[in-house]
Amino acid sequence: MRYLTIFVCFLTIGLSLLFVNRLRISEKIIADRLQTIGGTDIQVTVSALNNHELLITSLRSSFSKDAQFQSIQLHDFALVYDLRDLIKGKVAKLDIDVLQLKLNKKKKKGTNSPSFPKDIRSYLPKKISVHNLIISTPEIDGDLTLQLFIQNSRGQPLDIELDINGKNLSLPGWNLAALTGKLFLQTENGTTITLQKDSYIEVKDVQGVTTQLQEAVFLLSGKLTKTRDKGWLAWPATMTVETEGLQLQDLLVQPSSLSLQLKEQLYFSPPVQFHSAIDTSSLLLEWKNKSVPLKDIQIDFVADKHRLQLAILFSHALVPGQIEGSLSHNLLQNKTKALFTMPHPFDLSGEDVNSDQLVKGLPLPFLLTNGLVNCTGTVQWENNKALFINSDFELQNGAGVYKNFTFNGLHIQQGLQLYPAIHTIQPGTVFISELDNGLTVNNIEIHNQIIHTGNDTLPTLLIDSVEAEILGGKVNSKEIRIDPLLQELDLLVQLHGIALDEVINLNKLNGLSVTGIMDGSIRLQMKNGQFSIPEGELHSRQPGGVISYHPPEGSKELPQLPAYAMKALREFNYDILTATPRYKSDGTLNIAIHTEGNSPPLNTTRPVHLNLTTEQNILSLLQSLRYSKRLTDDLEQRLRTRRFKD
Repeated sequence: MRYLTIFVCFLTIGLSLLFVNRLRISEKIIADRLQTIGGTDIQVTVSALNNHELLITSLRSSFSKDAQFQSIQLHDFALVYDLRDLIKGKVAKLDIDVLQLKLNKKKKKGTNSPSFPKDIRSYLPKKISVHNLIISTPEIDGDLTLQLFIQNSRGQPLDIELDINGKNLSLPGWNLAALTGKLFLQTENGTTITLQKDSYIEVKDVQGVTTQLQEAVFLLSGKLTKTRDKGWLAWPATMTVETEGLQLQDLLVQPSSLSLQLKEQLYFSPPVQFHSAIDTSSLLLEWKNKSVPLKDIQIDFVADKHRLQLAILFSHALVPGQIEGSLSHNLLQNKTKALFTMPHPFDLSGEDVNSDQLVKGLPLPFLLTNGLVNCTGTVQWENNKALFINSDFELQNGAGVYKNFTFNGLHIQQGLQLYPAIHTIQPGTVFISELDNGLTVNNIEIHNQIIHTGNDTLPTLLIDSVEAEILGGKVNSKEIRIDPLLQELDLLVQLHGIALDEVINLNKLNGLSVTGIMDGSIRLQMKNGQFSIPEGELHSRQPGGVISYHPPEGSKELPQLPAYAMKALREFNYDILTATPRYKSDGTLNIAIHTEGNSPPLNTTRPVHLNLTTEQNILSLLQSLRYSKRLTDDLEQRLRTRRFKD
């Protein structure tokens, strides 16, 4: 019995010594682990809660200047352990209520500093819980708190769950009102990290120097692998972005759910190498109260140490049509070339489709209600050489309205250099089959050039020739120079084969008919946007024609004429007829007419000379003609509708 008592006493003393030493052993293990990552001035105090749990009542550590951390502080730090694992430096569970990490500034290249052990899992407990991980760094200012949960089961991947919660964060060049997220990670030996599908990051009210993002959710998944040169490879993965809009200076980008797919490995260590694809079903671009709705956007992007390549394909959301673009940049030669084409031109032939829908809020001087719009362009830039932007524009079978004019059969072919100076690469052509403003003009053909005359001035439009059919004849002019700054114009217009019966029908003077063909010219001037005809002269072709005037009783459509002239005009066979028109900017047209011939009603064989002057407001006449045409069209439409119903 005596020996048993002595044995129990020694056993009790041994266990007591072991209990006390395990606290010191725990302190030593923790201090050693901190030293491996550059810890200095380490203070650790461990006390026992029970036989299987330790409480670290205080832990503070500073680090060397070259270390990643500046200091670590812990509060309410609990370890749950098995005695045999504790001797090996392992514990079953680590639970931390508050962990504060203060980081140093980002290391410069070439700086050697202590790093984490390669096999970090051997240093980790089986379960780790950090309920409040507070990180502060010179690069980040604000309230950033994380929750960290780690499962470190032997023979299984290391499972990591990271909850992010930040407010009023300030980063270099960025400010975030809120940052939240949840990342589910799996890793083995720290060389391969798998990001599970439920991972996401959400940001709100992001402010950059020129960029603003109201709100966005990034849904993440994929795999990262560390390479021998300490770079990282991202394996094919998908990132989905849901955002209300991205503000880039005055440009607002509002996509629907956006998907970014890595098509090949993404290499993070400079130079970055990756091949990715971006898809979104719809995208709205807004800029200074103007907007462009797009859909079916596909972007393919490739980058490596030699080149950058971009391919994009998208459609307009309201107008049928598709645009395809590509960009290639040689990093070694600092050379860029971009090209965009339209595999399917914009088609304005459908109902409720017009040119105003191409760019909403853009005030165009015309409205296209029909036509095929096609455009291609190239951009070239090379080191120490100027940037060049060229574009070819084509419009086929256009129809629409320009101010008070309606037009049909509009065809435009124009090749332009847009930068560094706007000018035509080759002469352009414009053709309009019908232009109507009450007075109909047909088959208008214009050959033009745009000429750059100075570094800081707008280009000048040079019309090499213009030709059109009007009133049964043709008009043409050449070498018309239009300076957009001067708003002045002075040109000579030639008239050939103008039918007088169509001129009279235009005026609709009751009882008056005239036959014959006129040729001549008029001088057309424009000052301050106002047109006028200061001079002009037209003369009849041989063999002349016939004037017959039998006004209805009480008619006052022509000025009061002497009885001699009224009698002569009942039937006047003229050999010569000249007219000198004058047109004022207020719309008044004055025509002095001189005619020579014979008149059977006068019963004389002598030649008869008549001088007449007419004056009419052309603007009022055209307005009445437009009204009459609209009324006729409306009646015809009603008749069609009625016939359809019947």
